[in-house]
Amino acid sequence: LFMISTILYSLKDAAERDRLTGTTFIQLNWMLALWSSLVGIGQAIYPMGFVLYRGIAMLSFSLLFVTKAVKSQVQKRQQAAADRKALSSGE
Repeated sequence: LFMISTILYSLKDAAERDRLTGTTFIQLNWMLALWSSLVGIGQAIYPMGFVLYRGIAMLSFSLLFVTKAVKSQVQKRQQAAADRKALSSGE
């Protein structure tokens, strides 16, 4: 739990500084998405078979991280394409 809290704080700080397009922060978003998905699945199947509503909160929580990771990757690719275009037009 301490590690997850540290990662969340790092992502919060990166969001405040508008730095979420960095590779490290994208990977942290994916890691938290995977973690919350696994916790959601674990909550859904434990202790008495598969009960989807028990894990729905964590599964929906993981969607927030997946969405942000995908958006950050798209922004990073767009920025790289813009940088390449500016570099090639400057030559």
